[in-house]
Parts: sequence; C-alpha cells; structure tokens
Amino acid sequence: MAHRDHHHDPDPYYDRHHHDDVPIEQHAHNNILKNIDSNKDGIISESEIDREKELLKIYQIEQKVRTQRRMAWIAMFGIILMTIFLFTPIISIAKIKVLAELLGMYYLANASIIGFYFGAQAYMGK
Repeated sequence: MAHRDHHHDPDPYYDRHHHDDVPIEQHAHNNILKNIDSNKDGIISESEIDREKELLKIYQIEQKVRTQRRMAWIAMFGIILMTIFLFTPIISIAKIKVLAELLGMYYLANASIIGFYFGAQAYMGK
C-alpha cells in the first residue's frame, strides 16, 4: 500500500482501516491475522490470502447446505404433523372440505421444498 500524507489529504476511513507497516502483533485484528499467517513468518502472502478465501468459500457452501437440509426436514415434519392433525377429531370434515384448496397448496409447497433439496443434492453429487 502506498503511504498517504495525512496532513494534506485526511481520510478518516483510511486512517481507521489501513495500517501501513504495522506488524501483525500490533494490529487490532491480530488473532484473525495470525490464523491467516499459516507459516507464522509474520507476513501474510497472496497464497495465504487465497487459501483463506477458499476456506471461507467452503464454509459458506457448507452452511448453505445445512440450512437447506434444515428447511427440508421442517417441511417434512410439517407435512407429517398436518396429516396427523387432519385425522384427529379436532377439525370437522366440513372445515377440512372448506380448507381443501389451501391444504393442497400447503402440501405442494412443502413437497417442493423437499424435492428441491433432494434435487440439489443429486445435482451437486455429479
């Protein structure tokens, strides 16, 4: 990074977020930087930054898959619980007939979520 002359061109954002020639030990985020510096030489190289970017990308993909799996399980349990609930005597047949179209959309929406999850898993497995 180029050195800025703070007397002629002050930039508060630059001053707070850029630390020219500051060793890792003195940097405000030194724990994060120490983790990125894999060879512990005190210098963060381009390859270490690239490695950290790849690890972050893998972590984000893993989080996305976990969220999709959780959504699929919630949709599955929703279908099962709604079906059990509809077979109890709590709701009359007349009310079920009135809600038939809405219930059909509910089942279709949840089945779509489940189908999307399994389809995405099959596609990613190729």
